[in-house]
Formats: sequence, C-alpha cells, structure tokens
Amino acid sequence: MPAHKLLSLALLLLSILPAAVVGKSCEGHDLPPDGQIRVGVKLKKDCNNLNRAKKGQWARIFYTESFYANCSLITKVGEPDGYVFQIGATNGGLKAFHEGVMGMCEGEKRKITAPANLAYGGMAKYMLTENSDLWIPPNATIMYEIEMMMLTAQEEYPPDYMKKMFDNSAKSLITSEDHIGHAAGVENSFPSLVKTAELSPEWAHSKGADYFQAKYDERKMFFDVAKNNRKKKGMEYEDSDPWLDKMLLLIEELKTGKKGEL
Repeated sequence: MPAHKLLSLALLLLSILPAAVVGKSCEGHDLPPDGQIRVGVKLKKDCNNLNRAKKGQWARIFYTESFYANCSLITKVGEPDGYVFQIGATNGGLKAFHEGVMGMCEGEKRKITAPANLAYGGMAKYMLTENSDLWIPPNATIMYEIEMMMLTAQEEYPPDYMKKMFDNSAKSLITSEDHIGHAAGVENSFPSLVKTAELSPEWAHSKGADYFQAKYDERKMFFDVAKNNRKKKGMEYEDSDPWLDKMLLLIEELKTGKKGEL
C-alpha cells in the first residue's frame, strides 16, 4: 500500500479512537428503555402508614431532572412553585413520578433513576434550561431528585393551594425582568409542549385539540394578568406572545387537518 494511503488510514483510525473511548466511558449510565425504575432515599422522614403517599392523593413535589447528552450531564430545576399531580392518575405527570413517590412522607427526599418508558420514551424532548435550550435524546434515562412538599387527603383536590400558587405566579409576572410569560414553570413547559408537538405530529393528534386548547387557555390567562398589571403600573409590556400564536396554529391544524393561518 502506498505510503500516503497508509498515512491517511492511520489518521482516520486516530480520529475514530477518541470517539470510541468517549462512547465507552459513557456506557452504564442508561437503563434499558423498558427497564425497572430505581428508587433511593436521600433524606428519610418518619410518618405513619396513613400519611404515606398513595394512589389517589394529590402531591406537590420539588424536583431536579438530569440526563446525559453526548456524555455531558445536563441538569434542570423543575417548576419554582413545585409540581402538583394526583398520584396514579393517567392524565398528568410522568410515570416515574407516580411510581417513585409511592410511600413517601412529607419532607422526604428521594433519588429516582427512570428508564425511558417511565420518562419521555423514544421521542426526543425539547427542554428549556436557565442558559439555553436543548433536546433530551430519545430513549434517555432520566435521573430525578425529588422532595415531597405536600400530600393531601385521598382524592381531595387542593384548590386553595392552586389559587395561592396562581396568585404568587401572577405577582412574579408583574415584577419579573424576564419574559412576561415566566411563572410557575409556564414559560418552561409551554414552549416545550409546542416544540414537542411540532416534532411529533402523531403524538399531538393523539392528545387532541381540546388538550392543547386547555394548555393555551392556561398560558393566555397568565399572560393577560401580567400584561394588564404592567399597563396599570406604567411598566413596559409585550402585546403578544409568539408561543401562543404558534399554539393557535397547532390547534387549528388539529381541528381542521389543515395548516392554520393567523
């Protein structure tokens, strides 16, 4: 073999080797997509069995989620006012949350390692972080650190808490220097929802127009509260929200089967 071809082959092998080494060093972090959830206790709290988290109760948790992307560990903090869901319900919350909090006491902290089938599945997931936006890879294992902040009586919806959370969120909208839509995770979750729907039309159609209409109404409510209060206080405000506009197009497409036009 000519010398120049040998040199080219050697350079090619050298270029591949680091990538192979990096890939090898990342092995072991991911569970099989259909694997079993792993739950560990970081801070144990004692309570009687009647006060432990069980199916049907409403829970409020603080959480962080982490995953590996190109062998780099990415961590995102969840909603600042906490995430509220009904344990065992099929219409809200990741399966990892429903399974991972079972038996928890208020104040307890756990670390949960969730396979893809209990997290975001085989679909890439759009995520906003404090400094950038990124995609969670398909079939990614997600690691959660969860603190149980509140448990209600069985099947008792916590309206007083939800009202308080909205009031606090509306206040933060009025004073925040960030985008007018930022409150209680709405700014983080809504763009993610729109991006995910754009990426996976089949998933969006399976959820239906009513589902996205409810999400639209929720964000519109936050936006209008902030806008009106800023106007009253003589503060700068934005007339429109581009994410709301995108959601309107999506809803129209789901209802008519045609691309919407504003």
